[in-house]
Amino acid sequence: MVEGTDIANLTLRVVTEMRDELRADLLDLKQRMTSIEHGQALMTQELGRIREDMAIQSVRMDRFDQRLARIERRLDLVDSAAT
Repeated sequence: MVEGTDIANLTLRVVTEMRDELRADLLDLKQRMTSIEHGQALMTQELGRIREDMAIQSVRMDRFDQRLARIERRLDLVDSAAT
């Protein structure tokens, strides 16, 4: 027959093992979450760079449009009613 202290020691050992497994799982989850957050931060930075590039391209296209309009006016390629 198993004594009460043996059952208590066995229970304590099982609970300790379960706690250690939970700690390991929690550490793994924290590391994965940190990795996801880091990736999200990198994507946010990349999105900012893409928006910046789009704004620069928009400004360049506006300048080309202005230049083209000036060239058309100088060469009399534009109807006077269109301006």
